[in-house]
Amino acid sequence: MRIRPTPPFSPPRLTRWVSQLQLAGQPVTYKTYPDVDHRSLIAASYPDALAWVNARFGR
Repeated sequence: MRIRPTPPFSPPRLTRWVSQLQLAGQPVTYKTYPDVDHRSLIAASYPDALAWVNARFGR
């Protein structure tokens, strides 16, 4: 049996990293999309991504 290392951006590692940044006072927005895989993430996150772009470029 081959044991694979945990990917560097696995959800548990990313959640810990975001928590560390927030504890250090960094403004971080972190959203998860339950029951979404890599391919369907684009459609699921599109409204949030569009809102982020619009907030920065005044659209």
